[in-house]
Amino acid sequence: MRIAAIAFLSIGAVLSAGLMPNNLTVIPILMLSGGRAIALIIGLLFWVASGRMDNWGASRPVLALMMLGGVAAMTLGCFFIQIMREDLLPAPLPILYRVISRLLPIVVVGGAFLPSRRLFLVSAALTLVTGIFAGASWDTFNRQYNANLPKSKEQREHDELLAAKTQELERIPASAGLEPLLEFVDPKGLYEVRSNALTRIEAAPDWVAQLSKMLEGGHRLRALYVLTRRVDVLPADVLEQCWSSIGVVAREFKERLKRGSTPTESEQQMLIDSVGEVGDKSAAAREKHFAELVEMRDFLRAAKTSPGVGHAEPWVRSIQFHRVPQDAGIAPLLEFTGPFEALDLRQEALARIAKVPDSTAKLDALLDDSSHRLDALAVLAARIDELPEEVQERCWQAAGATAKEMASEIKRGNLPSGSDARKLSSSVGALWRKNVPLRDRHMVELAAARDVVRKARDEWERTGLDWADAALAAARQSTGVAK
Repeated sequence: MRIAAIAFLSIGAVLSAGLMPNNLTVIPILMLSGGRAIALIIGLLFWVASGRMDNWGASRPVLALMMLGGVAAMTLGCFFIQIMREDLLPAPLPILYRVISRLLPIVVVGGAFLPSRRLFLVSAALTLVTGIFAGASWDTFNRQYNANLPKSKEQREHDELLAAKTQELERIPASAGLEPLLEFVDPKGLYEVRSNALTRIEAAPDWVAQLSKMLEGGHRLRALYVLTRRVDVLPADVLEQCWSSIGVVAREFKERLKRGSTPTESEQQMLIDSVGEVGDKSAAAREKHFAELVEMRDFLRAAKTSPGVGHAEPWVRSIQFHRVPQDAGIAPLLEFTGPFEALDLRQEALARIAKVPDSTAKLDALLDDSSHRLDALAVLAARIDELPEEVQERCWQAAGATAKEMASEIKRGNLPSGSDARKLSSSVGALWRKNVPLRDRHMVELAAARDVVRKARDEWERTGLDWADAALAAARQSTGVAK
């Protein structure tokens, strides 16, 4: 009897181990819990039959019922705990529940084996009560857990700020005019507040006229920002005022930078967004207001904004390109073929160069002009598959001359720009990959180009010719040239 009891209780212990993982779904928990309950009941019944529990002062049928009740209470209590996602509860409940769901079954079975009737009954009842409490309180504790998540805190702070700003906006009477509403039009502020403020402003019958007058005063930037949200409804004269205001604000911002006062992110964003809206209206408008775009570009450069911020730079470059006469030849177009130009502008410049009669020969001739050598080299390298071997040889010579000039400038403290480093590295890379027989004659040029590229001002361009280390080593090994 005792051996049989121990055997079934061992089976129950194995099934308890199966309940240890925290990622079980309801069905596996139900099956494992049921199997464990059956094994424990059978084992405890054998234990009762062995006479080990006769000192509890009750008949064996009553003891059997006590075993059934105790195991049922334990199983039910543990089931309630184990089906919960305790990882979604605030500390220290997850650890506490895990310990209880694993420890109490051991205590219950231990009470029967000692045998201790009080320990058995108390632990079985405690397991049931704990399970019922855990199941009933999970929603409450889970809400507490979610309320303290970082995202929930951010959302709560956002909601509180939104409520405060909304109340502040609603307290402004309709009779106050538009000026107080402009303070709530902030591109870096809450979208809901900004949207409500814009709606109230545009609800005024003469809002365009009122704001156009403000373009001459202290609210110029915010009035400009609001007006340019609706360029589709603005009269031509108001659009002209907006363009003029862009030039004025850009100059004011540059002056502030000179005095050490940087415009706020919101101020910069309002100006950038305004330029984007009026500039998107037409290419003719951009051409007409080239001067204002130049002012804007100069401010963005002075503010050292990230590349690609705003529209002024690519629009200015596009206008400059299209002002180059069709019969001007290749040289004036080369500056628009750089790697950091807007892709469509660069492709348009390359297409215009390709249409020039004998463009390859003319580019070849420009390799002797130090002011155009690198740009001509980059354009020719992009045509590497079409170049005869003698032109490829000339390109290698131009690359070596360019690297030598850059090395001299580096000694004087003038590091190559990122654009020049990219032009040289991409050109040399195309030449090296194209013609294997020419490689042996141009290892010196490749090494020189690698060395100057590694001195580029832009750190991310310095690795453009790192592949040259392995390429030169392989070439030297194949030719027997010493390092």
